Amino acid sequence: MAKLLGWDQDVTTVYARFTVPKGTRASQVRVDAAVNSLLVFVLPADSTLSYVYEGQKEGGELSKTIISADVLWTLEEDEKGRRVVHVVLPKSTTGQLDKPWRTLFAEHEEVEGDEEKSMADCLKELTFCDEPSTPFDELPLDIRLHMEELRRRKYAMGAGYLNPAEDFDDFRMVLTE
Repeated sequence: MAKLLGWDQDVTTVYARFTVPKGTRASQVRVDAAVNSLLVFVLPADSTLSYVYEGQKEGGELSKTIISADVLWTLEEDEKGRRVVHVVLPKSTTGQLDKPWRTLFAEHEEVEGDEEKSMADCLKELTFCDEPSTPFDELPLDIRLHMEELRRRKYAMGAGYLNPAEDFDDFRMVLTE
């Protein structure tokens, strides 16, 4: 049977990890995802059952909604030698006003490993997620020059040397690639 190992999130996606018995093959794993639910099944090794298996499963109703058509999963071995099903769940609502997920499942008390996260832990996950960004030194020269000019103007405005309302007719700066 699968067991929830843990989960985390970034702004657009939730990542869940389930441990499965040693020796489990990908053909024995079934992940059923709907807009508001996630179930992870592990079929018996000698099973000829396919879609109608209703044996042991892990999961249930999700605490928020996902884009079920875009759910992906893989079966891998982690550094401790455990077989782990990684499930990628794209959030259906993303944006500044969307609240982070505090639990993976709506009935989180029923799923071992799905403890409620504090808002501070959720914000830490969202703040320190691995979203790609280019270091300043690797940006093209023209972009770096534009950014330096923007920094100089901001400094001048903050120091009181420059007043955009009086010193410029049209104070706009556009950054392009």
